[in-house]
Amino acid sequence: MTISDIRDVILTELRAVFQTINNDESDLLVKSILKADRVFVSGQGRSGFVMRSFAMRLMHLGLEAFVVGETITPSIGTGDLLIVGSGSGETLGSLLAARSAKGAGCHYIAAGIFPC
Repeated sequence: MTISDIRDVILTELRAVFQTINNDESDLLVKSILKADRVFVSGQGRSGFVMRSFAMRLMHLGLEAFVVGETITPSIGTGDLLIVGSGSGETLGSLLAARSAKGAGCHYIAAGIFPC
């Protein structure tokens, strides 16, 4: 395969993914992020890497964003938003983070590969 072939495969796969995204849910995500006092993200494994990158991008936009589990991450609370990334939706660490967020009175959003 050439670089051009690989690029075309990647673009085809990305187009297929973007066609599955629900615009109403995307709008809700953006509105929730902008409404939140602070945004916290959580994920394990590859999902964790994606969520860390997402938190960094939010910080680049001037928002307060934190990665759950880091030593400098403050406690989550009312007015905050937790975004949990999990491919399966069943990863224990992600489920525990969502339960903690609910217990702290903040909003949370799950992002995964299976619709709820």
